Amino acid sequence: MNFVDYLEMEYVKDEDREIITKIPIKDYCMNINGIVHGGVTMTLIDTACGKKASEYFEGEFVTSDGYVNFLRAGKNTKFLYAKCTAKKVGRKLINIDCDVFDDNKKLIAIGRFTFMKV
Repeated sequence: MNFVDYLEMEYVKDEDREIITKIPIKDYCMNINGIVHGGVTMTLIDTACGKKASEYFEGEFVTSDGYVNFLRAGKNTKFLYAKCTAKKVGRKLINIDCDVFDDNKKLIAIGRFTFMKV
């Protein structure tokens, strides 16, 4: 079992046939204030961006860098959903933007990650 399996993340397609990565929000996903832990949101973004990068890169690649802006607290939701867009695809690097939403389609966080072929 890998980390993504442990967190029960899954990939679904939206009405535009774009991949959405979703994670169920369980008790262990919460911080001490009862809000989705920032690390869970960052893991979702990194994983979703990596899935998007796999549409462009064959073979091995790794996260080179990334950042996240948290826009509102993740609470009162059963899932978080991540939708990604490739912004710049090169031979060795790819930049991916990601939006994270809750069940009510409120924007929770945005991220930008770069992946590098190894």
